[in-house]
Amino acid sequence: MNTKVQCIILLICITICTSAVIRTNCRCVTTIRGVDPLRINGLEIYDPRPYCNKQEIIVMLKDGPPQCLDPTGKFAQALVETTQRKMKPVI
Repeated sequence: MNTKVQCIILLICITICTSAVIRTNCRCVTTIRGVDPLRINGLEIYDPRPYCNKQEIIVMLKDGPPQCLDPTGKFAQALVETTQRKMKPVI
């Protein structure tokens, strides 16, 4: 194969690869506004990442599957603030 054909094939491959739709790998597809605090067993907070451009707040429940909270909701913001306050060392 001559060099011109190889270059054209390479350019076509690069064009196809770069124009492909980038799939987001966010953990939360749907969110809820709040949950009963007594049901919460754990909390995971994920800041925006290269493959997911939004903050994700996931609560682990004692009696069910993990739920994603709306990070803009008052409940989620209060929960994050309370958790961060508890984690700060008292001097």
